[in-house]
Amino acid sequence: STLNNKNILQTMRTILRTGLLLSALLAFVLGVKAAEKKKLTCASVEGQYTFVTVWVDGEEEYPIEGEEDIYEITPNAKVELQIEAGAEGKIIDEVKIGASLKATKKEYDAGSGIKIVKWEFKMPNEDAEVTVVLKDDDRTFKLTFNNTAEYTITASTEDGALTSPANVRVGKLVTLTITVQASNKKVSNITVGSAGYQSAGKNKWTFSMPAEEVEVKVMLIEKKIKNFTFTNKAGEYTVAATADEAVLSSPAPVEVGATVTVKLTILKANHEV
Repeated sequence: STLNNKNILQTMRTILRTGLLLSALLAFVLGVKAAEKKKLTCASVEGQYTFVTVWVDGEEEYPIEGEEDIYEITPNAKVELQIEAGAEGKIIDEVKIGASLKATKKEYDAGSGIKIVKWEFKMPNEDAEVTVVLKDDDRTFKLTFNNTAEYTITASTEDGALTSPANVRVGKLVTLTITVQASNKKVSNITVGSAGYQSAGKNKWTFSMPAEEVEVKVMLIEKKIKNFTFTNKAGEYTVAATADEAVLSSPAPVEVGATVTVKLTILKANHEV
């Protein structure tokens, strides 16, 4: 009877150990299956949008070897995408992951007035492709330009003249005309927020309205002036001159670097230069 009891107890222990081992094995298998990574495709479209950075659980992620835009990510991991719209006059409306999941737009302050936009979602338990939907950028921002004792500024778009402060749509081409009051000074540089600008002829500059408020700032410098002298000779020739298309009278103060055009008219027959 004692031997039978020992056998029964040993059998029960064996069964218990086997059950625990099976439970542990099952948990391991399920864990491996749950942790199996899925593929996320983030393909940029030239001229439309570009995937700049992909983060997974706070760490920058890189495409799998041999691929440019496919990432392997564990399901339920936090994914953040930084995407730039490249189409003129367009902004990102929404970001779709697969057939039904949509990312959430989040803005972060990176300091110095710079904001970073990220699109966040949890990685689904299946392979998925990211699709970016664009829309027209109809936002407007304030444009301010002020006259001073040294210069005056006028501004316009294709829709007409602007009065400061003006609300201008993002991407609109703005033309600035800056008139310097002092004859011995000229515009050295202008600042229009983060936007670049281009010269558009005498006293004119253009820029595309950025997605931010803009205050036009003008910097002046002293002109370098030299006298340009020319004379006529009665009965033989006359001289006419212009500097940057402005008619000159001798002696004329002309800025260094200006384009001077001289026209010589011979008055005597059979004479030439």
